[in-house]
Amino acid sequence: LDNNFKRVPKYWISNTTNSLVGNEEYIVVNYEYLDKLIAKVKHVKGNIGIILDECHNFNSRDSLRVQSFLELCSVTNSTDTLWMSGTPIKALPVEAIPLLRSIVPMFTPTVEERFRGMFGTTTQRANDILENRLKSLSFRVEKSELKLAPPIMRTIPIKLADGDDFTLEKIA
Repeated sequence: LDNNFKRVPKYWISNTTNSLVGNEEYIVVNYEYLDKLIAKVKHVKGNIGIILDECHNFNSRDSLRVQSFLELCSVTNSTDTLWMSGTPIKALPVEAIPLLRSIVPMFTPTVEERFRGMFGTTTQRANDILENRLKSLSFRVEKSELKLAPPIMRTIPIKLADGDDFTLEKIA
């Protein structure tokens, strides 16, 4: 936000000690902060953008986390919602329902029901259609473009007094 805008927008990040002022254009949070955020943003004026990282944790439409996020989008009148993830959809096309509910105003419960009817199975055709649609909504950065150093791999022996309690046999 500081580097990629012509004019740096007003924003707030949940891991800061600063309070919400009420005129933020962007609020950056982790999904674990949603319940606290909903109570705080009710006084924020105007439309704000929401950047949601780790959105692959929002794949179940009926989860409390997803319901909280959809409430946040509603409370803030968010018109700019950015979902960020390395793996936005893990397995099934219906995992896109929370995304669509939060960014497409016309994705009503009726549309959702029809979407479930078309994409609610694991048929290859449905997956192909959804993949094609998501490509127009997504931006992908290849790992090779990041030019990251290879990870440093080391074996570090650790001794625990009760280490036997953590073996697979014991846990099973």
